[in-house]
Amino acid sequence: MYRVRRVNAGRRPVHDSQNIKPAKYAVQLTAKKPRGPRNLPVIGHLAAFRANPLQFLTRVAGEYGDLPYFRLGQQDVYLINHPDFIREVMVTNQGNFTKSRVLQRARVLLGDGLLTSEGSFHVRQRRLVQPAFHRDRLAAYAQVMIDSAVRMRDRWTDGARSKFPKK
Repeated sequence: MYRVRRVNAGRRPVHDSQNIKPAKYAVQLTAKKPRGPRNLPVIGHLAAFRANPLQFLTRVAGEYGDLPYFRLGQQDVYLINHPDFIREVMVTNQGNFTKSRVLQRARVLLGDGLLTSEGSFHVRQRRLVQPAFHRDRLAAYAQVMIDSAVRMRDRWTDGARSKFPKK
């Protein structure tokens, strides 16, 4: 997303970089951040995010669409919420993006796994696990999950009490 605006609209000569002649005005491309909730000073939306991350992200996506912008503390955040945009970041142009600072720090605890690795090592690991996510395999996993859910349902009895307290 870029916005074009006039700079020095005829007040002073601006030199065109190719012709080196005075220009009536220069065009400057400025990146415009996507819409999003108004950020609070210093902390941004950190408190709301920490209180209930899923609720916060769901609300932001619902109110501001497929690519909202907001801040969490000093960190700029873009919530990518459209399948085409996700594919663009995760598959098509993955080399243009790096893991978040959280994942970079988590590498100490988690090691160089698929979640934390980057670059050619990440590509190699991804190709190793890729067969497990083939369409046919996923269909087989779905059937296993359905069978498990049906077995659980069949063990339930009418009027039985849950061992979990209601909220």
